[in-house]
Amino acid sequence: TVHGLVRRAATDDCYEYDFANCHYTILHHLAKQEGLVCSTIIEYLNNKQRIRQEIAQRIGVSIKQVKQALISLIYGAPVSAYWEGSLKDIMGDQCDLFLADQFVESLHQDVKDARNLLVGRHRSRTHKGKIINALHKSIDPDRKPREILAHILQGMEARMLEICREVMTKTVLLQHDGWT
Repeated sequence: TVHGLVRRAATDDCYEYDFANCHYTILHHLAKQEGLVCSTIIEYLNNKQRIRQEIAQRIGVSIKQVKQALISLIYGAPVSAYWEGSLKDIMGDQCDLFLADQFVESLHQDVKDARNLLVGRHRSRTHKGKIINALHKSIDPDRKPREILAHILQGMEARMLEICREVMTKTVLLQHDGWT
């Protein structure tokens, strides 16, 4: 919650790192470990800037909106409502065009396939009736699949950040998906 100017002044002689496109990278690797190849996710990870720009141009929105909407897809954001964080909230009147985009449809299918596989696997490997993520946090297996996937992905992201902090002993600040 510290203002950016204060944070930069306090960490002036430090380097800042972050996980690049962490959500899709984690999903890809977890799905691959379970034997699922998500070719559209791989294509996106290898060409994310170009793909975001092309989608933005095709549907007439900003690259920032596309990036935010693609991340929202992975977490199962609602489509039809104008709730904060919904695809309609992010994309406005272009939401239908976004969802109808051929690349977005294919990416969304990869996400759904990976979600179904990972949630199913985790539901079958409960510990004391709970699904445990990489940070040893639990969630009820009866929760919505999108909530379980978020629990799995965010647990892995937090664990990766924890490992970086352990290895890089001079870490002075942990951030959402990075460290200084």
